[in-house]
Amino acid sequence: MVLVKASLSRLLGGSIDYAGLFPPASLDMPGAISGYRDAVESAEWLVDLFVCPAGRAREAQDEALKLLGDDYDPSAPVLHLAAIGKPAEAADVGQSLAEDFAALKSADKVEVEAFEVRLPRNEGSIRSLKKQAEKSGYDLQTFVEFGWEEGFSEAMEMAANTWEEVGFKARTGGVTADLFPSPEQLAEFIVTAVSLEVPYKFTAGLHEPLRHFDAELGINRFGFLNVLAASCLAESNALGRKRVQEILESEDASQFEFSDEGLVAFGCQVDACTLHGASGFGSCSIEEPLEGLERLGLL
Repeated sequence: MVLVKASLSRLLGGSIDYAGLFPPASLDMPGAISGYRDAVESAEWLVDLFVCPAGRAREAQDEALKLLGDDYDPSAPVLHLAAIGKPAEAADVGQSLAEDFAALKSADKVEVEAFEVRLPRNEGSIRSLKKQAEKSGYDLQTFVEFGWEEGFSEAMEMAANTWEEVGFKARTGGVTADLFPSPEQLAEFIVTAVSLEVPYKFTAGLHEPLRHFDAELGINRFGFLNVLAASCLAESNALGRKRVQEILESEDASQFEFSDEGLVAFGCQVDACTLHGASGFGSCSIEEPLEGLERLGLL
């Protein structure tokens, strides 16, 4: 049994959506479904949803049924999904979203809990997403990705004003250096999401707990402890962009003090019982985050 301080458990509990289908793992469906099952069995406290393109939901369902075999329980969903919609262009966003939700409906033995999609920055796109999400009948949270081009925070404000239930997703890395935002951009995203009081999450590149240099890509990678701690401290202590950026850029593990009572970091604190922040992050690896936490003596 893994012993975890209460504040760390609150910060990281259910924080990772398993994305084994996506780079750099890029597993086939059988490998990803098997990897998800293994991840849940080894770290159930940490793992939440299975990340899957909406168009492959039926494939994921069928593979999960194969893996379950005689253990299949018809009264329970075979998978809990974070479905990824196709990136849409302004001209066909309504049709694209309709196709995604139709594909999800074909997988009637899975439970879709989140829908994530990159959309054009206009009110029509958000209204189309609202229409399809409400029409679907799913009890899900939507996360819209707008990218890091100038004006993304204004686009977030527009979307939240158009549909109060929308959430947002920030891409924190990838397989090439150009996919990484700057610390200033990521801090702006967090502060904007907190100010709008909307759900938000992160995806890609968050395999290690702390910020560190990637010699192969020639860029500093964000750490998931930095990102998640920055989000909860920004919310609980009303931090501005510069303070959030400071937390995102730290490579010093001693700055993060976890106890059963709460989290103390960068002159701020939050009680474990009230600790709250981002919804989590997508990762194609569970082993790397766990190994990183063990190296820091947190597990």
